[in-house]
Amino acid sequence: MRESQEARDWVTVADILEYELAPLILDWRRMTPKIKDEVRKSL
Repeated sequence: MRESQEARDWVTVADILEYELAPLILDWRRMTPKIKDEVRKSL
């Protein structure tokens, strides 16, 4: 992604954000409440 940004290849940057980063963000959104619950249990 950095190389694409430096090359000002905004189409590739957008593709990376959409196809690689977005799924990771969705996964973290699903995991965050579970992590929060586990942390609360351990307190």
